[in-house]
Amino acid sequence: MKQRCPSCQQDFESSVCRPFCSPRCKRQDLANWLEGNYRLPRAIEPADLEELGSEEREELLAALTVGGPIN
Repeated sequence: MKQRCPSCQQDFESSVCRPFCSPRCKRQDLANWLEGNYRLPRAIEPADLEELGSEEREELLAALTVGGPIN
C-alpha cells in the first residue's frame, strides 16, 4: 500500500521510519518541532496522556521537564 511522506510528499511503499519515507525526513520533522515551526493547537491536558502508551508518556514528560511547557 502506497503512503505519502508528510515531510517531502513523496509516495513510498514501506519504510522503517513510517510515516516518513526516510531517516532524513524523520529528522527534518523533528528539527521543525524543536525549532518551534510547529505548534500544538491547545495546551496538553491530563486526559491527553491517557491515550499514550507508557513509553510515549515517559518521553513526553521528559521533554516537558527539559524544554518547559508545550503550547
